[in-house]
Amino acid sequence: MNQHKKIIRHLSYKGTITNDEARDRYRIRSLTKVISNLRKSGYRISGQWRVDKIDKTNYKIYHVYDRDDFAPIEGGIEE
Repeated sequence: MNQHKKIIRHLSYKGTITNDEARDRYRIRSLTKVISNLRKSGYRISGQWRVDKIDKTNYKIYHVYDRDDFAPIEGGIEE
């Protein structure tokens, strides 16, 4: 299974993903690139910066707009 399919399956099930989850579970080093490609394919995925409560580092969490209807839409990129 390729990286795109792994992330699509994960987002369909859970609705969110972080870089740490992608790296640890699927050995994906560049989640940002995978998300960018999925957006270009029409998937509606947004990202939000958060701060870790323990070590105060910034990280990005990606989530889908509608997990029940997570499929590509026609025409362009959705940020």
